[in-house]
Amino acid sequence: MSHRYDVWKLSVCLAALTAFLLSGCTSMTSTKEDLQNVGEDEGVVIGSILITSKLQGEYIAEISKSRYIDVLSPIYRIAGTPENEVVFIRKLPVGGYHVQAINWRYTLLSWQPGILFNVRPRQTSYIGRLEIHYPSAGDPARIRVLDTRVETIEKLRGEHPTIVLNAVNGLARCVGFRCER
Repeated sequence: MSHRYDVWKLSVCLAALTAFLLSGCTSMTSTKEDLQNVGEDEGVVIGSILITSKLQGEYIAEISKSRYIDVLSPIYRIAGTPENEVVFIRKLPVGGYHVQAINWRYTLLSWQPGILFNVRPRQTSYIGRLEIHYPSAGDPARIRVLDTRVETIEKLRGEHPTIVLNAVNGLARCVGFRCER
């Protein structure tokens, strides 16, 4: 009986821990209503991510405000599949952000690409198309930040016409040896 109780207790603890860790995760897409009221200490970010890889399946890009592990800061997530560009628009608190990890779903594969961008008060910033080539055996990592503003704005113009037309360029920065210029 004691063994069953211990297994049950462990299961409950793991479920609680998982719920706590996932509670700080949120999508990188804001609703139209969220974007209507941008506060003094908020800004809007527009961009896209395109991942290429020999790996198949779904990936999750995780974006956070701090470059260090901070359980109080939310993690913003973008889900996609290789070769399919994902466009996003998100209202965020003012500050510096970074793409902290690219994780492959259902695996332990993770990579920290080193992409940084800023959110400015009451400003809509276009941060670029983040092109990331995910490394695999014998295939090195590569990162590029491209200015495809016209194409990205056009994709969002129908749903967010006033917001996207006022976007200014605030292209993300790539740091590290994997960056292509």
